[in-house]
Amino acid sequence: MCNKIFRTKPISAAAKICHSGLWKTHAEIKRCLITFVTMPEIIDAHRITGEDCFLVRIPVEEMAQLEAAIDTLAKFGPVTTSVILASYPSKAIVART
Repeated sequence: MCNKIFRTKPISAAAKICHSGLWKTHAEIKRCLITFVTMPEIIDAHRITGEDCFLVRIPVEEMAQLEAAIDTLAKFGPVTTSVILASYPSKAIVART
């Protein structure tokens, strides 16, 4: 099942935070993680490979909340945001014997 909080908010977005060569140490990663924990808008975060460093999901009630969340995340580098149009149940993983 999709995350209940994620489904009940009228606006859902996924945001990628790009380090853009600005980060010199892994301490910046820890600062990001601390920020994610303190932001009630962020329901999960994923550290990813490539130019982007993190992918977070942000369900909100209104666009002003999404804008504020993006502004907070932008202190770590450029943010690319996509509004989620639809969400589907996660695939169940079943071990085959």
